[in-house]
Amino acid sequence: FYYRFVPVRMEYDPVKISNMASAAVKEGGCIAVMVNTVAHAQEIYQKITEHADEETMVLLFHSRFTMKRRAEIEKKCISAFGADRSKRPKKGILIATQVVEQSIDLDFDGMISELAPVDLLLQRAGRLHRHREHNRPKGFEEPIFRVLLPSGEMKFNEERYGPSRFVYDPFLLYNTEEFLKEDKAIRIPEDIRGTVETVYSTVTEENRDAWVQRSMRGILETTRAKGCTWPAPEPDSFFPLESTVYYDVADSEDDFEAAEAATRLGDNSIRIAFCDEADFDRYRREAVQPGEQKEVYLQSVSVRMHQSMLEDSNNTFRISNGKLFGIWLLRGKELIDTGSCIIQNDSELGVRWEVKK
Repeated sequence: FYYRFVPVRMEYDPVKISNMASAAVKEGGCIAVMVNTVAHAQEIYQKITEHADEETMVLLFHSRFTMKRRAEIEKKCISAFGADRSKRPKKGILIATQVVEQSIDLDFDGMISELAPVDLLLQRAGRLHRHREHNRPKGFEEPIFRVLLPSGEMKFNEERYGPSRFVYDPFLLYNTEEFLKEDKAIRIPEDIRGTVETVYSTVTEENRDAWVQRSMRGILETTRAKGCTWPAPEPDSFFPLESTVYYDVADSEDDFEAAEAATRLGDNSIRIAFCDEADFDRYRREAVQPGEQKEVYLQSVSVRMHQSMLEDSNNTFRISNGKLFGIWLLRGKELIDTGSCIIQNDSELGVRWEVKK
């Protein structure tokens, strides 16, 4: 068995990507559009739903839905795109982030993906023709994985990878792009190890400086995290073991919040929970009762925002004890003004926020 990786050169454009996805399922079939940031997922979903016909099921799945809503969407995805094909739509498009890379048993006829380190692309491809005993719709007989690569001359530049450079190491993105710049069939499982080793160990003239910076950053950050214990080199690898780790930030933003160095050493996210005004006022006076703790948690979501945006607001407070310790409660289920920002809990698009000018 093999996956055929087909490069598609284009700058990020939600309209072009949505048109590509819609055209792919025009005659039938179910595909996934895999992207690296929540913002891109939301944009592409909005563009696809603007023009999708009634026959096409369009779903959005990412990490910035509340726990309760996320469980509902996951159940819907498994029903539509899982092993049991009895409820499979004639035409379907799932726009998703890294949340579907592992654990969820989904099966797509085709896949379009933003560039990511090659091992993660292979994980994503694991949802392509996953159940090989099934017949595929016309045009999807071959497991084709379309990878969106930056356009223009291929020369190392971190900005070339847009917001993806805050999610994954630009060095690995460059090496993966170099490896997949031409149409390539990767056999499963025979080619997996060699493919990953090639991408993770290749140093070229174009990315030599990036490799040095990346190696030193990986060593120094790991050293800081381990209390100044230097890592031992791997005997069979050009890199020290600890410096080969890619940085996967599933809930990354496209702005300064994603670029925070804290995402490298620790989790810079906070957990917020939406609740009715009456409950909010009561919880501010007294502890959340054990029978209510689960429901509060189900209305929560992890977001990568500065805690300062929630402080000194009459519409927020941080739980200081019990099982919900550290969660910020918000007064309201849909729209909350903290004074510093507006937070919106959209059941269709997920949680969004905007800093007030």
